[in-house]
Amino acid sequence: MGERRVRGWRGRRGRGLRPLVAAVTLPVIGAWAAAALVAAAGTGAVVEVFWVATHRPLAGRVVAVDAGHGGFDGGVARGGLVEKELTLDLARRLAREIRARGGHPVLTRHKDAAHAQDDREDLRLRLKAADDADVFLSIHANAFPDPGQFGAQTFYWETSAEGRRLALLLQRELVALDPENYREAIPADLYLLRESPVPAVLVEVGFLSNARDRELLADPSHRDRLAAAVARGLERYFAGEEPPVPAPAAAVARLLRARLPFLS
Repeated sequence: MGERRVRGWRGRRGRGLRPLVAAVTLPVIGAWAAAALVAAAGTGAVVEVFWVATHRPLAGRVVAVDAGHGGFDGGVARGGLVEKELTLDLARRLAREIRARGGHPVLTRHKDAAHAQDDREDLRLRLKAADDADVFLSIHANAFPDPGQFGAQTFYWETSAEGRRLALLLQRELVALDPENYREAIPADLYLLRESPVPAVLVEVGFLSNARDRELLADPSHRDRLAAAVARGLERYFAGEEPPVPAPAAAVARLLRARLPFLS
């Protein structure tokens, strides 16, 4: 929640008494709120009135947060990190960030469990969280035979203009968090993105096959920063911001489909 204080009005009644100041903040979601700073009662008190801007940028927004994999499906695992555990932890951290900004997160799972034993049915049931949401985010971790590959990346369904805008804004924040990350938001033909009734983005938070990314993702403070970066991207999206659009990279999208064929 952002807050700033701006001097609005000051007046003096009489003279002589040293003011004893008390502050009251009256937050109003998404609007300006008044806070009165009143000196000690009686003649001679100094009265100062301030306006406090209390802004909750995700107020009224519902964000479906999917912790990728779970239960029988562990996802990728490297160096003691398991994707299904990492994604659930990040989903919880992101949920806290969304709530702190006035939004309402809806998690597709709250524990280590799948919705169904069949992959496609599991994905279909996860997507039900999007029915009453404004956007859908699915969190994953990447892996690749080349251990030199690193960096967080976002994916969207190619015909979804709003999904693309959201992915670009999220990618911008992820790159700001890690300036060495050269990756771009790209389209991908994945079930969760293709079938979502609302703008949807799949977020790969890094490569568990890369030692650098793995070390970062093992750090709780980095996970907090990741969650905050995604929340900032959501703020930009709901504020209507338009990001600069990079050139598409279809080859990388094909690479993702090859790695996760059951999501297609």
